[in-house]
Amino acid sequence: MGLWDWLKGRPKSVEVVDVVWMNQEAKFQGLCNQIQEQLSAIPMILVAAHFPTTLARLRQECELNDLSYVVQERRLSPADFLRAASLGNATPIMLVQADALIPDEFLNSGVDELASLAILVAERHFLRSSDDTIVNFALSLGRRCCLSFHVRLQDPLMQAFAGEWLGGVLSRLGMKDSDPIESAMVARRIRGIQASFAKRVADEQKADSAEEWLKLNVPGRV
Repeated sequence: MGLWDWLKGRPKSVEVVDVVWMNQEAKFQGLCNQIQEQLSAIPMILVAAHFPTTLARLRQECELNDLSYVVQERRLSPADFLRAASLGNATPIMLVQADALIPDEFLNSGVDELASLAILVAERHFLRSSDDTIVNFALSLGRRCCLSFHVRLQDPLMQAFAGEWLGGVLSRLGMKDSDPIESAMVARRIRGIQASFAKRVADEQKADSAEEWLKLNVPGRV
């Protein structure tokens, strides 16, 4: 039995949700609003991005909203994050690039017990394996954790299956830019399109943005 098979056998501790926003501005403002709401109850919030350009935008939005943050420049293990959270850091927001996260079966037993944690991810990756690294990191924290992936309708990944029609439908239903949706149907469609990308990408090339990733790794879709 592998590590993640063992973790799946434990009581569910990580809630994973997909949050869909109408546009880029609404998504980042929604992320900042969620951070502000949760800071009163959670000692530290981890905010992740798959691409450097997204991480840079997160830094900019935190500064515009007067949110104190620290950027994790090195690899981050669950024990490192739990230790930082238990210290009551003066900068309760930790920004990190997703590929720096290291899921780990063995946790620091000296870390104080925490009631709950939150991880916000500013995008979905084209490959499910990259998203699963974040899920596995959350699982290996050994704490109750809400993990939310935030996407916008104009994201290249969303455009691959939703196109413009979904935004039109939501607008006709009265959805405002500031209103996010959580849809199991959209989550299933995301998983399906990620599976199709995985079949086409044999040797992934890293990129600074989602748009560049698509050009480098699946040029036929551009």
